[in-house]
Amino acid sequence: MNSPLATGGGWRWNPMLRHLVGKRIWICTLGCRSNQYEGEALANAFIEAQAILSDTPDCDAAILVSCTVTAVADKKCRQMIGRVRRTSPNAVIVACGCWAQNLPEEEAQSLGIHLLVGNRKKQHVPLLLSNLFGENSRHFSVRREDVLHSTEWDSLFLAKPLLNT
Repeated sequence: MNSPLATGGGWRWNPMLRHLVGKRIWICTLGCRSNQYEGEALANAFIEAQAILSDTPDCDAAILVSCTVTAVADKKCRQMIGRVRRTSPNAVIVACGCWAQNLPEEEAQSLGIHLLVGNRKKQHVPLLLSNLFGENSRHFSVRREDVLHSTEWDSLFLAKPLLNT
């Protein structure tokens, strides 16, 4: 399934993203170079949707592009979630990537995560987040699949780097 956000090799305005306009989005990227690219691509998508990138967790929504290579990486993911909870208690929290792929749903809910997005689904984060804002809902949602048996890949496009690297 192609992302409803990607068209012609790049990001274009999509009316389904209208609920992101003016929202402050903090993207925290942990881990490998693939995660760095994906964080940058998500930043581009949010800018195209007229959201505002935040340099701090004082935000309307926090996106954690996560890593789970080591126990320390897992700990850092939990720490970042806690940091957002303390700084912006009303923020929508999205965890995506390797850690989110393996995190038990009950633990995600207990941490205060609203949207858990596994690998190969990250391109849908802007649309899923826009839907949460549009519904004015903070219900828990999961978008994951068995990556060992899936042939779908993230169609994330990076026009230019935007985040501090």
